[in-house]
Amino acid sequence: MVKLFLVPGSIGFLVLGLAAGLALLYGGKRTQRWGRIWLAILAAAYAVLATPIGSNLVVWALARGHATVSTAAEAPGVETIVVLSTGGEVYRAGDDEVAEMGRLTAFNAMEAARLFRLLGPRTTVVASGGIVNPASRARSEADVLAEGLVRLGVPRGQIVVEPRSRTTREQAVFSAEILARRGVSRFVLVTTVDHMPRAQAAFRARSLQPIPSPSVPRLGGAGLLDNLRPAVNALRQSEWAAYEYLSRAYYWMKGWV
Repeated sequence: MVKLFLVPGSIGFLVLGLAAGLALLYGGKRTQRWGRIWLAILAAAYAVLATPIGSNLVVWALARGHATVSTAAEAPGVETIVVLSTGGEVYRAGDDEVAEMGRLTAFNAMEAARLFRLLGPRTTVVASGGIVNPASRARSEADVLAEGLVRLGVPRGQIVVEPRSRTTREQAVFSAEILARRGVSRFVLVTTVDHMPRAQAAFRARSLQPIPSPSVPRLGGAGLLDNLRPAVNALRQSEWAAYEYLSRAYYWMKGWV
């Protein structure tokens, strides 16, 4: 429900905001001015959030201090990577289902594969992500992620699947169990750049030592016009960044980070 209506940048928030603005416009003379102001603010906000430059500004505060691991020396002695699924797609036709990685999860897979080549063939990759929708008969997101890793050159024997988690906190809890059985406390953590602060904090709360190496999907282009042109992926990135701000506050209030 939170994702549907309370996250700025989402379609649900836009619909709710438009409904509130229209209600003010037709609520009487006293409220019409506030309705016009609110709708103008809403339109301006979404116009900014839908551009690559605006979306990147929203993500900037979350991305600070989280650079990708570029050399093996930045993770000395580390032979484990934990890569998080951040969503997938399930397509249905009759009784058939096909599960695929979501766009951002695909970037996570590519970053994990790059790190595997960097750290060496003895590296273990833990793919984490369960079935978020219990009504789905599809495989877990971790299984789909593992298939993507194999296509990117990671041997299947080096991949461990964590298929139970449905939230970031559960990804930390269940992955920690796998790491504990292997005697691992220090590892490279891969997820999207906006998700990294919350994910890293969740793993640290389990007394682990994650080394962040976020995937960084590129938005926009080299020219100013490319960065000012509205794009669906830019609006989605803004939505997920706003969701991360809200989720970090929620995790803090619950004492999970």
